[in-house]
Amino acid sequence: MNVFPFILRGVSLIGIDSVQVPMEPRVKVWQRLAGEWKPENLDDALTEVSLEELDGKIDEILAGRIKGRVVVKLSE
Repeated sequence: MNVFPFILRGVSLIGIDSVQVPMEPRVKVWQRLAGEWKPENLDDALTEVSLEELDGKIDEILAGRIKGRVVVKLSE
């Protein structure tokens, strides 16, 4: 992803450069994120919509009525 739009808006992109970390520690962290570190009620922050429902959901997103993430299900 290009970070230039974020820089123009003064958004701080804070994180860790995991590319330089060997695979073994990365796998351990991912296992913990999927297990003991996994946030409770994670599914509550997710809304799944079909491609046909997307237009209406975009209107809700632009109006600021959606919290969390919207996932578009492309097939059954």
